[in-house]
Amino acid sequence: MHIDKKFIGGESKGEVRQIDGPLDDTVPAKRSITLRDLLTFRLGIGAVIAPPGSFPIQKAIEAAGLAPGPNPPILAPDEWMSRLSSLPLVHQPGESWMYHTGSDILGVLLSRASGMTLVKFLKERLFTPLGMMVKPGTGELVVHDGSTDSRWANPAFESGGGGLVSTVELMTSDQLTQKQKEQAHIFFEDHSGWGLGMGVNIRRNSLWSTPGRFGWDGGVGTSGYTDPAENMVGILMTQRMMQSPEPPRVFSDFWTTAYQALSN
Repeated sequence: MHIDKKFIGGESKGEVRQIDGPLDDTVPAKRSITLRDLLTFRLGIGAVIAPPGSFPIQKAIEAAGLAPGPNPPILAPDEWMSRLSSLPLVHQPGESWMYHTGSDILGVLLSRASGMTLVKFLKERLFTPLGMMVKPGTGELVVHDGSTDSRWANPAFESGGGGLVSTVELMTSDQLTQKQKEQAHIFFEDHSGWGLGMGVNIRRNSLWSTPGRFGWDGGVGTSGYTDPAENMVGILMTQRMMQSPEPPRVFSDFWTTAYQALSN
């Protein structure tokens, strides 16, 4: 699926020539924005990681009420998209990683494609179905077919009537180039990358950053990761906003304690 240069509604102005240049000094976008660009945060616009007011495009994003922050936007989706599409891109689609905004556009895209509000879509397509398999009488949730011991993994009878199985391997594999990770070094350093909608650890630089682990440290004080190798999911909700891209001490203490517990 491609999202054209109108950003699903409204005219885009292409890419600013220089991030510190005026907003009307632009060049055309080389191609349309794709769904993969949104998932990998390479659509060409997002959070500008610099002190407030450092660049004209940063000021414009802030003035339009579109800057990612701890609070949800106060604009309706159509108005939010209209304001976003009035701004030029910061980078050409597919070339650089910029945080957050891709997820908000994905929410609008899901709503428009489904004809539902995003809340209703998630409830009907995700949250409610997850509670369908229960034990009669107890209501206890039951996994009918697990991912590691699936009946469909190596079936004796390869059924044409059903049984196609997919995995999350692509979603949790690093999708960024080395140059793109270097441009966002403050987030990834040399140990992480970005999959389809989440961070992924690609090499160990601490007790907990094991290759294959995926999740994210959220700016409003959350840390959630899945480590398939350890069969572990950890979620931390601190209710304390981060002050910088560097995770606070409570994050490292939490994950250190969790991984130390595995060896006890």
